[in-house]
Amino acid sequence: MSWCANQLGNSRIAAGASEAGGLRNVRRQAGRAVSAGRRWRKQTAGELQLSRLLGDARHADRAGNIYRAVTIQSSAVRIVVELHAESPGDRHLAQLLGGVQYDLAALCHRAGDLTAAVSALNAGEQIYAALVDQLPAAAGRLADVRIRRGVVHAAQGHGVSALADVRAALGGPQAADPAAAGPDGLRVLALGGDVLAAFGDPDLALVTVDNAVRAGLRSLAAPGTVRVGAAAAPHPGYLARACRVAAVLRRARGPAETARARRLAAAADRLGAVPAATVVEQRLAGPNPPDLTLGLAAALRAAERHGGDPRTSACLLAALDSPHSGPAQVPAARLSAMLTRLAGEVLTGDLAVGMRLLLEAHCLRTAPATPAGPARAHAVEPADLTWARLLHTASRRLAAAGDTGLAVDLAGWAARAAQDLTGADSTDLAAALFAAECARTHAELAPSPAVGPARRRRGVPLKALPC
Repeated sequence: MSWCANQLGNSRIAAGASEAGGLRNVRRQAGRAVSAGRRWRKQTAGELQLSRLLGDARHADRAGNIYRAVTIQSSAVRIVVELHAESPGDRHLAQLLGGVQYDLAALCHRAGDLTAAVSALNAGEQIYAALVDQLPAAAGRLADVRIRRGVVHAAQGHGVSALADVRAALGGPQAADPAAAGPDGLRVLALGGDVLAAFGDPDLALVTVDNAVRAGLRSLAAPGTVRVGAAAAPHPGYLARACRVAAVLRRARGPAETARARRLAAAADRLGAVPAATVVEQRLAGPNPPDLTLGLAAALRAAERHGGDPRTSACLLAALDSPHSGPAQVPAARLSAMLTRLAGEVLTGDLAVGMRLLLEAHCLRTAPATPAGPARAHAVEPADLTWARLLHTASRRLAAAGDTGLAVDLAGWAARAAQDLTGADSTDLAAALFAAECARTHAELAPSPAVGPARRRRGVPLKALPC
């Protein structure tokens, strides 16, 4: 085992990472796991410096100096980038780089610098996507990176981006049997179900968290405990989160599910690691709470009452295998076009129904071309101007409803879609004018990037964020 692999064990947040984002137990367990097979050799100056920086970042984190830990971890990332540039074909170095980027994202998330956390996770996604064909274990890490990025986007209120990440993670190579995929599978299901409940299809969210609960129960040795002695032991916080989200979803379904919801909530409390607030609970407390009874099938049935074409609704309903299985046996491009058209007809009449249809179309349009591939931007097609206008209209409607985070996210996606059009045909004056309008809307809605750093410089404490 190389020195880089040893360092990876100390930097990678793996199976035992806690909901609070702490790295201590994982690094300690991973360090013990690799120490038995370590083959000592003389380290280079860069390796010695990296080892020292990783230790300093760990100590700063333990001491509660999160901002110092972020600074030191950033320096460690720069060193690994240089080492990887010298040996781009070294898989151990690639894994090390993915691990330190992941750790940096966790630290930035806890420090409240969500933009930096997303940037670090973007870099990690590229690394693990390139490793999937060479290392089977990279598939689980790729899904983990995507699901973490979805949680960070959700913390920003950027539900459109969060859904793209979650659907990409749930559609990864391990999705065939996520319950058997170990801690990565449980973590992806629990966090993914939470984000889906907040922004996506509540029917799909319930199926996802139910699968997470079943996967978590397999790891329990006794009530309130988790089997230990292996890196495969998941942290009970993920099972607690899944139980809590399932309780919220079932409670919303009415009196028939009340008793089951109560049992799930009690189980989450007994696990002793319940997060301060799940993503869906934070969303429910916001200015534009989700309708947890409005799944995709329900939205399609409601579309006709709000100005939608009944033939389009009927066609889409026929394409569903069941209320929560999603469209099947129909090309994604055709489904997306029909959903886009229907959402445009409904959005002015009912914002909730229109957004449910829009978000489903968005998930279809941004699905990775391959499981290991990145989420796609909008393809440049004749219908893209219609799609960009729909995103822009929805952004304006949400801003008026007080949902600034989701409005900013939609405005950003609209601006990118419009920019794609102007890049494809610079002579299209209408597209160019619309792209400028989208850019202005995004600039008006987006918060000033100087707010966060200014608060940190003044020493004002930031709200703790779940990781």
